[in-house]
Amino acid sequence: NNTETTNGTDENEEEKRLPLPPPFDVADGFVSFTDSFTYLGSIITPDLRDDEDIRARIKKAAGQVGGLRPFFRSPHIDLETKVRVYLAIPLNTVLWGCESWALTEDLIRELRVFHHWSLRKILNINMFEVEEQRITNTTIRERTNVPDILILAQRRQLRWIGKLARMPMKRLPRQLLAAWVNNPRKRGRPQTSLRNTMIETLQEA
Repeated sequence: NNTETTNGTDENEEEKRLPLPPPFDVADGFVSFTDSFTYLGSIITPDLRDDEDIRARIKKAAGQVGGLRPFFRSPHIDLETKVRVYLAIPLNTVLWGCESWALTEDLIRELRVFHHWSLRKILNINMFEVEEQRITNTTIRERTNVPDILILAQRRQLRWIGKLARMPMKRLPRQLLAAWVNNPRKRGRPQTSLRNTMIETLQEA
């Protein structure tokens, strides 16, 4: 889609939040609950979805691309070096922890928007040129020799799946892979899980 103009965030979309429990008293005051917190570099929310963490990473990486704009625009630096810097810094920022993401179609779309926006910055192509010359996202990826960001994420997920498969069954990550909650689920379409994402990754491998 060549109408992409943003860094992948949708300001009009309102996140659906679960109601927070009330604070509870302790000896020297009370403990309150938070809407989100950061743990091991990832944002954890009450609904345990990856949306907020991924969008925060997209925003941070977009800032890195913006900071690297003079580097990307320099005529004295070859394209291969520019691409390597993008892969090493902004792209790593976005995909950090993607091995455990449960990716929905909306999140994949936002990741792709950021990816193609960044590659256009590297090639110094603006949206007017995209529309005038009918430059597709496939062409952008071919010029930079960079795969689709979903493929890059799936490669990392496949490496993690391989590590899980080699783990002994007593290891907690291996046990969690086959674990389930023995409770009837709510009516309607179930929430996308890590298991769904792993199955899709293995099917496309």
